[in-house]
Amino acid sequence: MLKERAARMSPAARRDQLIACAVRVFAGYGIGNAGHAQVTDEAGVSTPSVFLYMPNLQALIDCVLSETGRYLEALVAEAAARSSSASGKLLAITRVFAHAIDTDPDYVKVFLNWGPVVHEETWPQYVDFKDRVVARFESIIDEGIERGQIPANVNSIWGAHLVIGSANMIAQMKFRGRAQSEINSILSALVRGALPRNV
Repeated sequence: MLKERAARMSPAARRDQLIACAVRVFAGYGIGNAGHAQVTDEAGVSTPSVFLYMPNLQALIDCVLSETGRYLEALVAEAAARSSSASGKLLAITRVFAHAIDTDPDYVKVFLNWGPVVHEETWPQYVDFKDRVVARFESIIDEGIERGQIPANVNSIWGAHLVIGSANMIAQMKFRGRAQSEINSILSALVRGALPRNV
Protein backbone atom coordinates (compact mmCIF):
# COMPACT_ATOMS: atom_id res chain seq x y z
CA MET A 1 0.00 0.00 0.00
CA LEU A 2 1.38 3.40 -0.99
CA LYS A 3 2.03 5.90 1.74
CA GLU A 4 -0.07 9.04 1.45
CA ARG A 5 2.05 12.03 0.49
CA ALA A 6 2.42 14.82 3.01
CA ALA A 7 0.64 18.09 2.26
CA ARG A 8 2.69 20.76 0.54
CA MET A 9 4.13 23.44 2.84
CA SER A 10 6.48 26.35 2.56
CA PRO A 11 10.03 25.54 3.70
CA ALA A 12 9.52 27.58 6.89
CA ALA A 13 6.23 25.86 7.71
CA ARG A 14 7.72 22.43 6.99
CA ARG A 15 10.68 23.16 9.26
CA ASP A 16 8.33 24.29 12.04
CA GLN A 17 6.25 21.13 11.58
CA LEU A 18 9.30 18.89 11.73
CA ILE A 19 10.65 20.59 14.83
CA ALA A 20 7.27 20.23 16.57
CA CYS A 21 7.20 16.55 15.63
CA ALA A 22 10.79 16.11 16.77
CA VAL A 23 9.97 17.61 20.18
CA ARG A 24 7.13 15.08 20.57
CA VAL A 25 9.43 12.24 19.51
CA PHE A 26 12.23 13.27 21.88
CA ALA A 27 9.71 13.63 24.71
CA GLY A 28 8.55 10.07 24.11
CA TYR A 29 11.82 8.30 23.31
CA GLY A 30 14.35 10.41 25.19
CA ILE A 31 17.29 12.37 23.81
CA GLY A 32 19.52 9.30 23.56
CA ASN A 33 17.02 7.14 21.69
CA ALA A 34 15.22 9.45 19.27
CA GLY A 35 16.26 9.84 15.66
CA HIS A 36 15.24 10.69 12.12
CA ALA A 37 13.17 7.54 11.62
CA GLN A 38 10.80 8.36 14.47
CA VAL A 39 10.46 11.98 13.33
CA THR A 40 9.68 10.75 9.81
CA ASP A 41 6.88 8.55 11.16
CA GLU A 42 5.52 11.27 13.43
CA ALA A 43 5.45 13.89 10.65
CA GLY A 44 4.21 11.55 7.92
CA VAL A 45 6.92 12.67 5.50
CA SER A 46 9.72 10.94 3.66
CA THR A 47 13.03 10.36 5.41
CA PRO A 48 14.90 12.62 2.94
CA SER A 49 12.54 15.45 3.89
CA VAL A 50 13.67 15.26 7.52
CA PHE A 51 17.35 15.02 6.53
CA LEU A 52 16.91 18.09 4.31
CA TYR A 53 16.21 20.21 7.39
CA MET A 54 18.22 18.24 9.97
CA PRO A 55 21.08 16.67 7.99
CA ASN A 56 22.50 14.58 10.85
CA LEU A 57 21.67 13.47 14.37
CA GLN A 58 23.48 16.40 16.00
CA ALA A 59 21.50 18.87 13.90
CA LEU A 60 18.28 17.11 14.92
CA ILE A 61 19.23 17.23 18.61
CA ASP A 62 20.25 20.89 18.31
CA CYS A 63 16.88 21.80 16.76
CA VAL A 64 14.95 20.07 19.53
CA LEU A 65 17.01 21.59 22.34
CA SER A 66 16.96 25.06 20.79
CA GLU A 67 13.18 24.88 20.46
CA THR A 68 12.79 23.63 24.03
CA GLY A 69 15.03 26.42 25.33
CA ARG A 70 13.15 29.02 23.27
CA TYR A 71 9.81 27.81 24.63
CA LEU A 72 10.94 27.86 28.27
CA GLU A 73 12.66 31.24 28.03
CA ALA A 74 9.52 32.73 26.47
CA LEU A 75 7.53 31.23 29.33
CA VAL A 76 9.82 32.89 31.87
CA ALA A 77 9.64 36.28 30.14
CA GLU A 78 5.85 36.18 29.85
CA ALA A 79 5.37 35.13 33.48
CA ALA A 80 7.85 37.71 34.82
CA ALA A 81 5.87 40.49 33.13
CA ARG A 82 2.80 39.65 35.23
CA SER A 83 4.08 41.17 38.47
CA SER A 84 6.07 44.17 39.61
CA SER A 85 7.64 42.57 42.70
CA ALA A 86 10.51 40.11 42.69
CA SER A 87 8.61 37.52 44.72
CA GLY A 88 5.56 37.97 42.48
CA LYS A 89 7.65 37.46 39.36
CA LEU A 90 9.31 34.28 40.67
CA LEU A 91 6.01 32.90 41.94
CA ALA A 92 4.38 33.59 38.57
CA ILE A 93 7.27 31.88 36.77
CA THR A 94 7.02 28.74 38.90
CA ARG A 95 3.22 28.64 38.52
CA VAL A 96 3.39 29.07 34.75
CA PHE A 97 5.98 26.29 34.54
CA ALA A 98 3.72 24.02 36.60
CA HIS A 99 0.80 24.86 34.29
CA ALA A 100 2.92 24.11 31.20
CA ILE A 101 3.27 20.55 32.44
CA ASP A 102 -0.46 20.21 31.77
CA THR A 103 -0.61 22.19 28.53
CA ASP A 104 2.75 21.42 26.87
CA PRO A 105 4.17 18.33 28.59
CA ASP A 106 6.47 17.40 25.70
CA TYR A 107 8.65 20.47 26.23
CA VAL A 108 8.92 19.71 29.94
CA LYS A 109 9.79 16.06 29.29
CA VAL A 110 12.59 17.08 26.92
CA PHE A 111 13.83 19.58 29.54
CA LEU A 112 13.84 16.90 32.25
CA ASN A 113 15.84 14.58 30.01
CA TRP A 114 18.21 17.34 28.87
CA GLY A 115 19.90 18.41 32.11
CA PRO A 116 20.91 15.02 33.56
CA VAL A 117 22.40 13.84 30.25
CA VAL A 118 26.01 15.04 30.46
CA HIS A 119 27.13 14.30 26.91
CA GLU A 120 29.24 16.31 24.49
CA GLU A 121 26.22 16.52 22.17
CA THR A 122 23.87 18.13 24.69
CA TRP A 123 25.69 19.48 27.74
CA PRO A 124 27.15 22.75 26.31
CA GLN A 125 23.74 23.77 24.98
CA TYR A 126 22.14 22.98 28.35
CA VAL A 127 24.73 25.02 30.23
CA ASP A 128 24.16 28.00 27.90
CA PHE A 129 20.39 27.74 28.36
CA LYS A 130 20.61 27.37 32.13
CA ASP A 131 23.05 30.29 32.43
CA ARG A 132 20.61 32.56 30.56
CA VAL A 133 17.68 31.57 32.79
CA VAL A 134 19.72 31.84 35.99
CA ALA A 135 20.93 35.29 34.90
CA ARG A 136 17.29 36.30 34.37
CA PHE A 137 16.36 35.10 37.87
CA GLU A 138 19.39 36.84 39.39
CA SER A 139 18.36 40.06 37.67
CA ILE A 140 14.83 39.79 39.12
CA ILE A 141 16.23 39.25 42.62
CA ASP A 142 18.83 42.04 42.29
CA GLU A 143 16.12 44.43 41.12
CA GLY A 144 14.01 43.43 44.12
CA ILE A 145 16.95 44.22 46.41
CA GLU A 146 17.45 47.63 44.76
CA ARG A 147 13.75 48.44 45.24
CA GLY A 148 13.83 47.41 48.89
CA GLN A 149 11.47 44.47 48.30
CA ILE A 150 14.11 41.98 49.45
CA PRO A 151 16.77 42.35 52.18
CA ALA A 152 20.12 43.52 50.86
CA ASN A 153 21.97 40.48 52.16
CA VAL A 154 19.94 37.97 50.13
CA ASN A 155 22.27 36.11 47.74
CA SER A 156 20.74 36.45 44.28
CA ILE A 157 22.92 33.65 42.84
CA TRP A 158 21.74 31.17 45.48
CA GLY A 159 18.13 32.26 45.09
CA ALA A 160 18.26 31.95 41.31
CA HIS A 161 19.72 28.44 41.49
CA LEU A 162 17.16 27.41 44.10
CA VAL A 163 14.30 28.45 41.81
CA ILE A 164 15.62 26.81 38.65
CA GLY A 165 16.63 23.70 40.59
CA SER A 166 13.02 23.28 41.72
CA ALA A 167 11.83 22.67 38.15
CA ASN A 168 12.50 18.93 38.33
CA MET A 169 10.69 18.62 41.66
CA ILE A 170 7.67 20.55 40.36
CA ALA A 171 7.50 18.45 37.20
CA GLN A 172 7.80 15.17 39.06
CA MET A 173 5.01 16.15 41.45
CA LYS A 174 2.75 17.18 38.57
CA PHE A 175 3.43 14.04 36.55
CA ARG A 176 2.71 11.95 39.65
CA GLY A 177 -0.69 13.61 40.01
CA ARG A 178 -0.15 15.55 43.23
CA ALA A 179 -2.97 17.95 44.11
CA GLN A 180 -2.68 21.47 42.67
CA SER A 181 -3.30 22.97 46.12
CA GLU A 182 -0.27 21.08 47.46
CA ILE A 183 1.88 22.24 44.56
CA ASN A 184 0.75 25.86 45.07
CA SER A 185 1.77 25.67 48.73
CA ILE A 186 5.18 24.28 47.79
CA LEU A 187 5.72 27.00 45.19
CA SER A 188 4.95 29.69 47.77
CA ALA A 189 7.34 28.07 50.26
CA LEU A 190 9.98 27.81 47.55
CA VAL A 191 9.85 31.52 46.74
CA ARG A 192 9.91 32.39 50.46
CA GLY A 193 13.02 30.22 50.78
CA ALA A 194 14.71 31.84 47.79
CA LEU A 195 13.82 35.36 48.99
CA PRO A 196 13.77 35.22 52.81
CA ARG A 197 12.62 38.35 54.58
CA ASN A 198 15.03 37.84 57.48
CA VAL A 199 18.47 36.46 56.69
